[in-house]
Amino acid sequence: MSPAATRRYRVRFIDMAEHETFVLASSEEDAIAKAAAMHELNGLAEFTSSHSGCVDWEAELVTSEVRS
Repeated sequence: MSPAATRRYRVRFIDMAEHETFVLASSEEDAIAKAAAMHELNGLAEFTSSHSGCVDWEAELVTSEVRS
């Protein structure tokens, strides 16, 4: 591999975020079911979010070379 060649890596991280909403329900199970249904229908639109930071970073070598 020449000095100008670089190797390709796939880099990923785990992003810790907390999402919450408020529901009226008769039990914890009912509340979770309602919130899960809201999430299934509308994504995070009805939730507030807070970012807790990145927990872990990983890099994995990919076999093909990239030349710059």
